[in-house]
Amino acid sequence: MKKYEKLSKDIVEAVGGKENVISLHHCVTRLRFKLKSNDKAAMERLKKMDGVATALISGEQFQVVIGNHVADVFDEVLPLLGLSGNEKKEEPKREIKSIKDVLNILIDVLSKLFQPILGTMAAAGMLKGIAAILISLGVSNTDGTYLTIQAAGDGLFQLLPVFLAWTSADWYKKVIASNGENLD
Repeated sequence: MKKYEKLSKDIVEAVGGKENVISLHHCVTRLRFKLKSNDKAAMERLKKMDGVATALISGEQFQVVIGNHVADVFDEVLPLLGLSGNEKKEEPKREIKSIKDVLNILIDVLSKLFQPILGTMAAAGMLKGIAAILISLGVSNTDGTYLTIQAAGDGLFQLLPVFLAWTSADWYKKVIASNGENLD
């Protein structure tokens, strides 16, 4: 018997069964489900399960907070859903019923465009912070060390349109490919 077999089965049942799951991903502590209907999920039941910290809906994701062992649970949930982790089941078309739906789509697209460069943006921000600390410590703004750190921090932000064009093209290629069109 696998370590998280019972928990995995209970989670799949509580989210409405494998028929209700479109896709599943995980981050550091959470299982992130995309469900056909969030109404079919038993959120209160999930919150009371041993091994589940909480459950919540964020945007279009149904999230089950597991903790540091989420990767192990994820590996046991995937076969129960009939997924390998790389493919999605047939996803229903999004219906736009309100301005909230438009905003959710916009936020989803923007997050997919910025996600590949978040680490680089964080590093550039830290360099800008170090440069500010150097100035507050009395280092001259003409000092070579300060200028190098400041230039490195500014580099990403100066080239941000180029990076966003690259991530946009990559995202667009994936969208076209998922619609069955061949770009090559």
